[in-house]
Amino acid sequence: MLKKKIAVGILLAILLIAVSIISVAAISHRDSGTEKEEIPPEVTLPEKNDSQLLYEVYIDGRFSCSVSDVRDVFSASDKIESEMSEKLGYAYLISNDVNVEMVAVRTEGETVSSSKVEELINAELSRLYSECYAFYVGDNIIGYSSVSDKEELEILAVDIIKYISAYDPAHAAASNIYVAPDFTYKSKIVTGTDEIRNALSTKDAFENKDDLDDAVADIIESIDQAIMFGSTAETLENVETELVVTSIRRIETEVVAYQKLRLPDIECTCSACKKSITLLGDDDPDEIHQKGKDGKCTVEYEDIYIGDELSHSVRVDGSEHITVAPVDEITIYGTQSTTASGVMIWPTVGWITSYYGKRKAEFSGMSTYHKGLDISTSRKTKIVAADAGVVEFAGWHSGGFGYCVIIDHENGIKTLYAHMYAKPLVKEGDRVFQGEHLGGQGMTGSAGGIHLHFEVIKNGDRVNPIKYMPSKRPDTAW
Repeated sequence: MLKKKIAVGILLAILLIAVSIISVAAISHRDSGTEKEEIPPEVTLPEKNDSQLLYEVYIDGRFSCSVSDVRDVFSASDKIESEMSEKLGYAYLISNDVNVEMVAVRTEGETVSSSKVEELINAELSRLYSECYAFYVGDNIIGYSSVSDKEELEILAVDIIKYISAYDPAHAAASNIYVAPDFTYKSKIVTGTDEIRNALSTKDAFENKDDLDDAVADIIESIDQAIMFGSTAETLENVETELVVTSIRRIETEVVAYQKLRLPDIECTCSACKKSITLLGDDDPDEIHQKGKDGKCTVEYEDIYIGDELSHSVRVDGSEHITVAPVDEITIYGTQSTTASGVMIWPTVGWITSYYGKRKAEFSGMSTYHKGLDISTSRKTKIVAADAGVVEFAGWHSGGFGYCVIIDHENGIKTLYAHMYAKPLVKEGDRVFQGEHLGGQGMTGSAGGIHLHFEVIKNGDRVNPIKYMPSKRPDTAW
């Protein structure tokens, strides 16, 4: 009897263990099934479109660029301030000339490097500052002149020293008159040397009278008159009468060199191309469509003599007169072919929002049979020619397409690009290459949203554009 009870107990224990094992397995199977559950193949997840924190850089209130790290702007500013301080000779702050601001935004966009920020700020500063030459008398800067006036400034300095030497050699050695490269505001730079000559005759121009005493200043005033007006030395006090300053003008004939222009074949303006443009392939060698020829002009010079010695010659500004016009040399090079390849590319980037064929009308007047392909991203997204050809139509289409372009690919196929945001960039009759920019996505005409409506027309019939598109889709941004 005892043995039977023991046997029954053992049997019950085994049953309980089995039930527990089965329960745990069921729960484990259920959990693992949840983890491995897959999305049905017919469901397409939307593309991830996470925004990021960027910093928009504004220079004097105008948007300039975006950076991902504010330290890029600080680094560029520090470098510019250091370089400008070295050029100007004093501590420089960008804020003295331009206002650089940063605004944090959460968006998607293209960012630039610190070196690009530096380039953009320097571009603004280049509108205010320039290389130049300074005219020194001792430690005093009398004035700044443009780089092109260096030779004339040096001649002026030499002439002054010559006259001072004739009056008193001691003064010539002490005056320390010279020309040196400098860097300053463009508003301080003059063209020519007239203003510097006038300043030289004004004693108030010299801050330190020890650098140039009154006697030397008086001589410079007389010298200035002599050089400007060709006065003789007899009018100069305390200057030997044999130093006569005279001015003689002469006219010379000079060559006007022709320019060498290299143009793409579709932009050539020579006489041959005005009649019919000869389009070259990318690999074709360059062609000279127009040979260059030098021209001629007459120029007036003024020769300044001190006594019998020629001091220097000055080209008279504005005296050039073209007698024979030069002829530019025009060399053309091949651009992209404007003959259709027969293999199309995607005309824009984005998501296909409506395929070719039957569809449900989303608003009144919308066709239930779609004769093209709708591709959408954002306003102004670039639209390009799917293949090369001739523009058959470009403008406002009265058939509900709004701003539209139709290209005849001259192989029995035409393509249509509709709902552009503004007037197309091409015009009727233009030859376009594959990938040429036609305009941007919009919603002109009968459109429920921003997109490109794209059609392929074969022998007069609308066909499914997908059959002509590459299997690989372009990125969502050009």
